Amino acid sequence: MQNSSPELPDPLRRLELASFGPGSSGATRTYFGNEFCERLIPSPPQATAAVRRAGEEGRAITLVLPVLGPAAFERAAQVLDAVARAAPGTEVVANDWGVLRRAASDERLVVVMGRCLNRTIRDPRLPVHVGEQMPPAAREALRGGPFRSRAFRALRERYRVSRLEIDVPPLGIAEAAFPDDLPLSVYLPFGFVASGRICVFAAAHRPDGPERMSVGECRYECATASLLLTGGQAANGLELRLRGNTVFYRHDARLEAEALAAASRFPIDRVVWQPDVPMWRPRDLAQGEAGE
Repeated sequence: MQNSSPELPDPLRRLELASFGPGSSGATRTYFGNEFCERLIPSPPQATAAVRRAGEEGRAITLVLPVLGPAAFERAAQVLDAVARAAPGTEVVANDWGVLRRAASDERLVVVMGRCLNRTIRDPRLPVHVGEQMPPAAREALRGGPFRSRAFRALRERYRVSRLEIDVPPLGIAEAAFPDDLPLSVYLPFGFVASGRICVFAAAHRPDGPERMSVGECRYECATASLLLTGGQAANGLELRLRGNTVFYRHDARLEAEALAAASRFPIDRVVWQPDVPMWRPRDLAQGEAGE
């Protein structure tokens, strides 16, 4: 894992800095887990060890869980129980509605709504193909979301959502996208475009045939490999990378400026710094060895 200190503008440096694993000097909070792949869920012993280690090092810790199928949900429920017993008050980032409901049912856990549950429009082609041609009201609608609605407030209260995690989408963020009373975490320098259950990397060691691209076991190929998407696949000048089951975009200067502007308009009080495209095995995060 790269051990780097993020080069952030001064207004963002004043925010809480969190990183996945011990990857950034200056971080006061550790994110442990994975947002996108159920095969990368930590085991209960791994999760409790990470919680204890963070406490010994004087860092806060946040457990991150991805979108899940039924079998993986049972494993995730065991992780939640173990963490709640070992360290009441631990944050849990839920990227699955079942995990959100399960975490909310345990008062020992602090519930955070992950960016996979944030229905932001993320297509990096939009600024070029429709951005300037759209009426301002339509553009603002695409840049916004349901977060100021009464329905979303009711959901927040029902599931004890204490924080929302966001990307800076390629279209930017609407002027009035978020309420004033909901703390926000912004991810830098990578946002994600789309994620799914099929993993190209997991198919690398499988024989040719109709089952090659099916959902199945893997050898954690995504821990050490990614694909840079170029040519017609690169959209709006953004660097696009495929890692595991997810496509990511790296912020350019325009999106960095958008993040800075958003921090002045909304209650963003945390930067989640990912020095590498985030597909790390739990054991690598625990040992601080993930990377290219």
